[in-house]
Amino acid sequence: MTGKKVFHGWLSLVLLSAVAAVALVAISRYSLPATAGFLALSAVAGAIVVYAFCAKCPCRSGSCGHIVFGPLSRVFPLRKQGPYTIVDIGATAACMAAIILYPQYWLVKQIPLLAAFWSVTAVLLVDILVFICRGCGNAYCPAQRGLGIRQ
Repeated sequence: MTGKKVFHGWLSLVLLSAVAAVALVAISRYSLPATAGFLALSAVAGAIVVYAFCAKCPCRSGSCGHIVFGPLSRVFPLRKQGPYTIVDIGATAACMAAIILYPQYWLVKQIPLLAAFWSVTAVLLVDILVFICRGCGNAYCPAQRGLGIRQ
């Protein structure tokens, strides 16, 4: 793995942690049970994403630019590499949407935190799409095909 890929792998992990921290701060100012709910949702939804998406990726065994998710996917049963099904894509999209949408109720009450959440999320997405996806060898990934990253 190149130094640039490792840098962006760690950067994306830091940005993802920052997004989660902003959400946790926003929610915890209003409700500790809702904060616990967000943590539980994030853990369960994150595990589903890793199983539905990462466990099928041919890069998971060593060249994953996401640093943590490739190795974490090895905890799950090996899935046959190949095109992602509508269930794989749907589960991944639904879980990611749930994690992003859950804190919005509390974030809209705190505009600076809402702005921070979406600003960091935007930087995270750009970092992943521009740097991590471009170096990925997963020809089955919808980002590779649908976004025209690999041409």
